[in-house]
Amino acid sequence: MLWSHGLDKKLSLIQKIQNIYKQSGGQAMFYGLNNFIKKILPKRLFYRSLIIVATPIILLQIIITIVFFDSLWIKANKGMTQSLVGEIETLYDVYKNEHGYNQMIIDLYNKNFELIVEKKENEILPKKRTER
Repeated sequence: MLWSHGLDKKLSLIQKIQNIYKQSGGQAMFYGLNNFIKKILPKRLFYRSLIIVATPIILLQIIITIVFFDSLWIKANKGMTQSLVGEIETLYDVYKNEHGYNQMIIDLYNKNFELIVEKKENEILPKKRTER
């Protein structure tokens, strides 16, 4: 008996809320926002269907372009960095093994690669790092 009385109260409350919603014409909430959106969106069926078809395609193209150029930028920077490291290692190996031509090697690297090379005594190159 007590259980059915609580249920009746809940049902009557739900019915009251539904009546208020029906009386307001179904626009109790977001009335101003709905009118704003209705004014912006096109009225004709052709333009609505064009938005439905074109918007996802345009968004997809933008996202794919951003992802492509971002990965391309990363790959290009990685390749340039590896190339520079290889050139420096080559310079170091040649410089270490050819004692009579050290100044000529430095001059060649300065001229061809625009690297400023200095010899520092008693310093060791840092250990190789693994790829990130």
